[in-house]
Amino acid sequence: MKKRHILYALLLLVAAACGGPTESVERQTENLVLTAEGPLYDGSNTATYTWPVDLNALLGEGYTAADIAKVRITGIRITAVNPDNLSLVNDITFQLAGSGVAMQKVGFLNPLPADANSIELVVADEQEGLEAFFGLNEITLVSDLNLTQEFEGNLELNAQITFNFDLKSK
Repeated sequence: MKKRHILYALLLLVAAACGGPTESVERQTENLVLTAEGPLYDGSNTATYTWPVDLNALLGEGYTAADIAKVRITGIRITAVNPDNLSLVNDITFQLAGSGVAMQKVGFLNPLPADANSIELVVADEQEGLEAFFGLNEITLVSDLNLTQEFEGNLELNAQITFNFDLKSK
């Protein structure tokens, strides 16, 4: 009998530690334009975009960072603003950065398919602590691009990110 009480107590502790029920929702950003300012050189270059986080627009009215139990990126689509420009890129690494939060690699593709105008990056298996980014006013998207040749102008890429949010039940 005593063992059963201990088991029930342990189950209650586990249930309490899980933080209660959550609702899973998927959200996709609009096109976010990352820019690598030219002139660009053969080899490694960086394109960035500072994304002002608006949780009301992304999740709905009344949500705050405290309502987010877990975040996972499930897709990253990259499209060249100028269709010819993506053919200059051999490989891409996509990262999130923010003030006081460690930069995190969330996607990559190596090599890019020839003559592609739109690509899906391989999403990183390890994604820990992404919810910390949504407590910030802005997230910096960083895309490291390995170019196959020099390019005089700016290189602009549209990024569309699909997130899966586990939201705490209200």
